[in-house]
Amino acid sequence: MTAKSQQRLGNALLVLFVLGVLGLWLQTPVKALFQERILANVGFGEAGFSDSFGALPSLVKDNGGAQPVPIEASAPQRIAQYRDKAWLLSQDAAGFTLQIAVFGDERRIGDLLSSRSDKDQFHYVVLPAAVDAADGSSSGPRYVLTYGQFASRQQAEEVAAALTGLPGKMPRAWGSLQSDAESAFAAEALMQGAAEGVVTPTTPAPANPDNDPALLLSPDSAPVIIPVQPKANSAPGSVPVDSL
Repeated sequence: MTAKSQQRLGNALLVLFVLGVLGLWLQTPVKALFQERILANVGFGEAGFSDSFGALPSLVKDNGGAQPVPIEASAPQRIAQYRDKAWLLSQDAAGFTLQIAVFGDERRIGDLLSSRSDKDQFHYVVLPAAVDAADGSSSGPRYVLTYGQFASRQQAEEVAAALTGLPGKMPRAWGSLQSDAESAFAAEALMQGAAEGVVTPTTPAPANPDNDPALLLSPDSAPVIIPVQPKANSAPGSVPVDSL
């Protein structure tokens, strides 16, 4: 066999080898070529990573990737019109506002204001739930929606006459709303204290030694004379003038 024939045979065998390897690769699933313990995003525990690898526990709640975190339905959905207790108490008690409505669901405020162009005039505060003294039942928090800040009742009534598309527009003094809020928060604090078993300590009155029966003398009793023993080698001195 000549050298040229040997070269051709070698090239042919090399091509057959490459084609065989390529055929085997096409028939084998790609997943099987990798071990899951090498892939950190597949086998956390086998690769030395914790189950919460890749999560942001400080920003996003995480259940270790085992199951999705349920949405908290009770989470407050605050909008731009929300104001806190400090803001309410800072309003001029002699001024007025328009009380639009008292809602039991905070989302209804957003629905009401979503299509209004004057939404920046609205504010709402959250008052604690009103508790029925008879049976102890509660209706949940109250969301008091107001409109505007006015110097007088007349000014509030004039603005109310021009407003449309609102469930109510009752002129109300800020002082009245502040009084209701303080009463509601005080009742809430009282209920929480009762639930936790907190009892306000009472300070006992200081004992008055003058009222001690053991120290009181009857009118018929003779005065008690306590003898004084002079010190040894001491002479009586003169009585100071300012003590007379």
